[in-house]
Amino acid sequence: MVKAEGTVSDLVTDETFTLRYGPMGERSIGVDYSNAEVDGTLMNGSWVDVKLIGHDRTTGEFLADKVEVGIPGFMTED
Repeated sequence: MVKAEGTVSDLVTDETFTLRYGPMGERSIGVDYSNAEVDGTLMNGSWVDVKLIGHDRTTGEFLADKVEVGIPGFMTED
C-alpha cells in the first residue's frame, strides 16, 4: 500500500479523479476510487489522503482502497 495526498480535480462521481500533488500541484496521477471507502465529501478542490493498493495497466489509473477528505497540512490517523 502507498499513501498519497493532494487536491482533487477532474472528479467523475463514484468513479475517478485526478490527484494533484507537489509544491505547486504541478504533478498528477489518475485515481480510480470506484471500490474505495470514502471518508468525507469528495469534490473538486478537496484535499485528500489516498491509500493506493495497485495500478490498472489498461486505464493507467492507480486503484484506491481508501480516500479521506481533510484539511491541507493535517495528518490523518493512518
